[in-house]
Amino acid sequence: MGTNYKGTLDSLYWSPKEIAQLASDLSNLAEENIQNNILKAYGTFNELGTSGNWTGKLFNDVVDVMNEKRETFILGIDILLNQIPEALNNAAGDLASASDATISGGNYAEKFGGSSSAVSDSYEINKTEDDGEGTMNYQPEQASETKDTMVKLFENAFSGLTEYKSLFDTLKQEVISERAGAYDTFSSKVTQTVQDCNDAFEEILQALVTSMESADEKIKAKDTSAPQKAEDINSIN
Repeated sequence: MGTNYKGTLDSLYWSPKEIAQLASDLSNLAEENIQNNILKAYGTFNELGTSGNWTGKLFNDVVDVMNEKRETFILGIDILLNQIPEALNNAAGDLASASDATISGGNYAEKFGGSSSAVSDSYEINKTEDDGEGTMNYQPEQASETKDTMVKLFENAFSGLTEYKSLFDTLKQEVISERAGAYDTFSSKVTQTVQDCNDAFEEILQALVTSMESADEKIKAKDTSAPQKAEDINSIN
């Protein structure tokens, strides 16, 4: 971020301007490094299905996990992008008012609509057609490329989460001490969000690997059964 904060270990004092700047930096980090990477991962997997490169039950099994975990991401991003920066900005405004100063800050309450259908739809993966018998189209190369891309995007998002926590942890409790327990509450929320999102990343990737392994096995089974079927037909003739 490049910002030098007084409110690090060498000082107990944060100016209203520094607090407002921290709020802005945290919000930008949540949007650019965390939310955007997660949305790209969802979009990448969705494209695998809509392109027809992977369809059927095994693809849909991963869809079920990703759609289940979207609420984890929506709630986490709402906390990091909206709630915490908004609280810090309010604290900066209160401190500025007490000293007859003014600050400028963003309206973080409107930056992320955590419960809106538009946001929810952004994390929704479309299921593909499945005849109930496991019939599928599966292109191993494209699926593998998608998996590698998703791994990288989730790694980037997790790096953003850990950077967010590190930046938030520079904050001194005195900054929002008048809001009883607010600092501890938000500190706990950041820690829990990092853990919850990382757990979701791992569950999604594990489901993806498991389904890909099953798809690979089905492809191999089809390849090995073809010569046998030909031999059976020849023996009949």
